[in-house]
Amino acid sequence: MTTTSDPARQFLRHTVATVAYRGGKALRGAPDHFASFHIGDKTRTPAQILAHMGDLFEWALSIAQGTGMTPHHCRGTPKSSASLPP
Repeated sequence: MTTTSDPARQFLRHTVATVAYRGGKALRGAPDHFASFHIGDKTRTPAQILAHMGDLFEWALSIAQGTGMTPHHCRGTPKSSASLPP
């Protein structure tokens, strides 16, 4: 692997690695029913939160690539879940 001296790229790599590490740590060993855990009508399940995060990463990538697409959750048609709360 090559290293880069670009501070913005280093920061981005560190941020993505941190999110991946923390997300993996939180989900590692979780029971099968964890994804559908639901506290109340105005909260999201863990699966919905992960879907939302995926949409945000996709949106950020589109901005970095210059296409600037509208995130799925802002279009009113979530791609990963049938009904995300607003």
